[in-house]
Amino acid sequence: MDSRTGVRMRADMADQPGWLRGLDDRRVEVAQALAGQVLGIPGPGLWTLARGSSAHAASMVAPWLARAVGAPVPALRVDAVLSEPAALPAPGATVIVISQSGRTPDVVDAARRLRSAGCRVVALVNERGALASEASYVLELGVGAERAIPATKTVLAQVALLWLLGIEAASQRGGPNGAKRQVVVEPLVDAVADALADTVPVDRAVERLASAPPVAGTGRGVTGGLAAEWAHKVMETSGLPIYAASAPELAHGPVAIATSGRSVVGFAVGTAARRTVADVLSRAEARGAETALVAPGGTIQLPQDELPGLLAGLVRAQMLAERMAVAFGQDPDTAFGLAKVTATP
Repeated sequence: MDSRTGVRMRADMADQPGWLRGLDDRRVEVAQALAGQVLGIPGPGLWTLARGSSAHAASMVAPWLARAVGAPVPALRVDAVLSEPAALPAPGATVIVISQSGRTPDVVDAARRLRSAGCRVVALVNERGALASEASYVLELGVGAERAIPATKTVLAQVALLWLLGIEAASQRGGPNGAKRQVVVEPLVDAVADALADTVPVDRAVERLASAPPVAGTGRGVTGGLAAEWAHKVMETSGLPIYAASAPELAHGPVAIATSGRSVVGFAVGTAARRTVADVLSRAEARGAETALVAPGGTIQLPQDELPGLLAGLVRAQMLAERMAVAFGQDPDTAFGLAKVTATP
């Protein structure tokens, strides 16, 4: 392959530590996105709506948001919002609509439908497209234009800003869990920068995965969405069909696809999740499959703490996808000729 293969995707990934350094400066802006909202129970609630990588970002942060608002934070389906009136939240609900481009037509249509139903729409975007005109409040990522087709730095920025939004939601609710929390950015910057610099374990894993192409990605808890995002990136950049599921779901039958000449990649943050993911990887190995564990103490190391571990895991997933595509003779920058904005019929 040309030495320039993947250079744009790598450049996007390299921007991530620099963006994170300014995260604390966004706190007032994030607080304004929730100003005056009644969150949790009893109240109209907080919801998310997104597609693709943006939906994966929302699912990674959903457990933290739920803790922050004291209630589940459901993910709305775009199709349901557009076609099933009963699926709409109650008037007054806050819906965070997440879109990198801010121009995906059906997401814009869904935001318009939500606003007409009396919901407060907070648009989380990297570019001020048509979605901004349908929103009550616009929260811009400010991460800069992505050079490659696969989304990398915008996904990390979405995760980080949603996490910050959760901190502000907890503060606005008050009570024992609502005290003003300090946002400590340095461990996040260090975790992401260290992951980008530590290429050896990723390259070693890719050597094994290239000879036994992956068929599944798995995680648990916050890394369930991370596994889905990694599978998404591999399908975009290498054209491989990847099944993404939580570790318990993979163990309940689909682990049968893990056989000799194939591989499974697991992602975990936290002791309980690591135990469960490691168990299903052991089952895959017993069936003859290769495995890689992205976790504290895993084949590819992550920090122990939850948020630094998740962000570093996201970077590791990006690195794996980019290097695997190159190993399979593909250019990850172009993602098989896909477009940045997908129009859904």
